[in-house]
Amino acid sequence: MSEVALETLLCRRCGAPLQVGPGAKFVTCGHCGSSLRVERSESAAWTELTERTERLEEKVERMDRRSELADLDREWERTRKSLMIRGKGVRESEPSVFGGVMVLAIGVVGAIFAASMGAQAGFPALVGIGFPLAFAGFGIFAAVSQFANAAKWREAERRYRRRRAELELDRGEPGECR
Repeated sequence: MSEVALETLLCRRCGAPLQVGPGAKFVTCGHCGSSLRVERSESAAWTELTERTERLEEKVERMDRRSELADLDREWERTRKSLMIRGKGVRESEPSVFGGVMVLAIGVVGAIFAASMGAQAGFPALVGIGFPLAFAGFGIFAAVSQFANAAKWREAERRYRRRRAELELDRGEPGECR
């Protein structure tokens, strides 16, 4: 029985060694599963990925990027909903510095109103001072909370938009950020 001389070539995709017969035109890598075309010149032999393999790899990469974008969008939507301010009913709005200023103003006006009403009605000092302080305290607390939520919102949205732009750039297809 005669032995066939095998050539040792490297997989073009993963670099694994491949044993190839002298007349072979195609080979499948046992390590990564790539379909390879065997190319030869007068003095050398090498492998090339077949067009089918390249197309499949490109398609898988595109699907991975789309999936990553979809995951990022879903995560942003969850974060966005968790930071929204809920009003009466189902009304929601983005937290903002303006909202914090408005809440603070309402607290201050309430404190002034309570102080003036307490002074006119002749309430004891504890009530005359307590109600205005309660209004002012509520206004300050609510404003600080609103400012903090607005800052969290801006930072989360900035991270989301930056990461989305990076993914779209990697994808090679610039798109609109949501």
